[in-house]
Amino acid sequence: ELKASLEKDARELPEVMAGELHARAARLLWYSDEDPGSVAQHLVASPGSGDGVVSAFLYEQAKVALEAGSVAVARRLLQRALDEPAPSDQRDVILLWLGRAEHRALELDAARDHLEAALASSDRAVALAAAGDLFDVLDDANRYDEMGRVHERAIALRPFGTSEAEVIL
Repeated sequence: ELKASLEKDARELPEVMAGELHARAARLLWYSDEDPGSVAQHLVASPGSGDGVVSAFLYEQAKVALEAGSVAVARRLLQRALDEPAPSDQRDVILLWLGRAEHRALELDAARDHLEAALASSDRAVALAAAGDLFDVLDDANRYDEMGRVHERAIALRPFGTSEAEVIL
């Protein structure tokens, strides 16, 4: 009965106050070396603070979730990592992984948009990976008319090496 009462009270809190309480809970769990998944759940429900460490942590937890098959969780974590907002040096790789998660969730338009943004990255490895993933998204979406443009951008990256992304392309 007490638990039900607390849950009801929590649902009635103003969003700003609930977000701040989640941020406090996340900090407490983080500094107590508690389960990273619990920390991530509270961070997702908290407001962004512009902390690159938080963004990187959410990104890493999203990769764990995606590898475990938790696509919806991974998408929420990656979106929250971007909303932190992610530092510029993390943004493109987060966009890449968000596009991958959206592709798995069959959110093809969103996946295309995020992979297009990652393809514009100055980080060559991210851009190459995004090009390969974008081809798959466009194929699944039957958007063959867009493949030529992506092909030209991929070729401009000179994918002639032996990295996994280059071999895929």
